[in-house]
Amino acid sequence: MNPNSPTVSEFEGDNEAEVLKTIIDSAFENRKLEILTPKIEWKDLGNHYLLTAELPGMSIKDIKVLLTDNMLFLEGDRRAQVEPPVTTSEISYGSFRRAIPLFDDIDRSEVKASYKNGMLQVQLLRKSPV
Repeated sequence: MNPNSPTVSEFEGDNEAEVLKTIIDSAFENRKLEILTPKIEWKDLGNHYLLTAELPGMSIKDIKVLLTDNMLFLEGDRRAQVEPPVTTSEISYGSFRRAIPLFDDIDRSEVKASYKNGMLQVQLLRKSPV
């Protein structure tokens, strides 16, 4: 907790709900803006790689998977699901773009993606040995 944040003892005799709201608000006052960056996991499964990205609270229509010669881009926009008034929120909303370098042995013509239960999976087949 921020050393400059108020403590409960500073509010003795005040309304408990207001005290709690003041303490919570002050905890978020100096909070740095979090950048929405999906966490990923790579698996080498022999004939292909499997990339899994955490994208909870998103719809498939809000996610883009883009492939270039040497990069895989994950792009998206997580929109707030609740209408105001929201007193305090720790949930990150907004747009993101994550660039993931690809291995040289990936067959870029054979890429499959699926999204289920907040997890995006991208299957990247390896090139046949020359």
